[in-house]
Order: sequence, then structure tokens, then C-alpha cells
Amino acid sequence: MTKLLKGHVSPETAAVVADYPYGFRARCKIRYWLEYKPRRGFRFCSQTTNPMKPGEVWNKPKLGVYCFGPVVLTRDSENGHVSNIGFALADRSAEQAQAGLNTYAEFLPVECLPEFRRFIRTRQEYEWEIAKGEDYRIAARQAMINVAREEVNAQKTAEVK
Repeated sequence: MTKLLKGHVSPETAAVVADYPYGFRARCKIRYWLEYKPRRGFRFCSQTTNPMKPGEVWNKPKLGVYCFGPVVLTRDSENGHVSNIGFALADRSAEQAQAGLNTYAEFLPVECLPEFRRFIRTRQEYEWEIAKGEDYRIAARQAMINVAREEVNAQKTAEVK
């Protein structure tokens, strides 16, 4: 059974596994977290302690490749392994992307949700432009313009209230 983890967004709040192999015979600790950067997405990060040094000395972190879409940490209940599940939004239709975001929304940092929702809205506009028969380049540009206009109009409405 796999459990989704929440709140592991920095080395200080990372999910820690106490007994992890280090080389052939040594054992150490390892910690896992997800890093989020706007316009880049998430990446899976891990860091081990160095059992050859006295005390708890952390090695340099291993940083994964960014994925633009919801990514969550998981822990396997059988063996305690921590891994990640990613859902690349760019490879999905607007409907699939919305379903993926709905599935993982409660496990994601709040600051990333507006960006993902904006991407999904842009994807919807893009699909509508393609359905109207537009070239994919023109459709992409028009979709971005339409979503930007919606955001400006929403800001103006909010300022008036």
C-alpha cells in the first residue's frame, strides 16, 4: 500500500528514513523533499548523512529534474521506501490535467495551485482554438492572450469591489 506524504518541502521538513545503505556496509540516514519553483515546477530532492564523519553531517543534496505539474511524495508501507509520483501537465488534455490536479491538490503547496489552474485554463483555450481550425502556433498565442485578458478583467473587477 502506498501512502501520499504532505508538507515535505525543504530539508528541514523532509521525510527521513533512518536506516539507509551507504556504500557496501555502512548505514546512514536519508531525507527526501520536493522543491517547487514558479514557472519551473517541482523536483525530487534527497540527501544522505555521512556515516564516516562524527556527528550528523549531511552530504550535498541530489536534485532531480523539474517537472511542470503536480508531484507528490509517496511512502511504501511494506518497505518504507520514499519515491515520487509526477503528473506532467504539458502531456495531457485540459480535462486530464484538471483530473490530475484534483487528485493531488491537497498534497501540494498552496502557492503552486494558481499557476497550475492558469495552465489548465490556457490549455482549455488552446484546445478550443484548435477545434476552430487554427494553426497550433496561432492557437497557443491566442490562448495565452485570452487567459491574460481574463486575469486583467478579474483584477479590475476585484479593484472596483
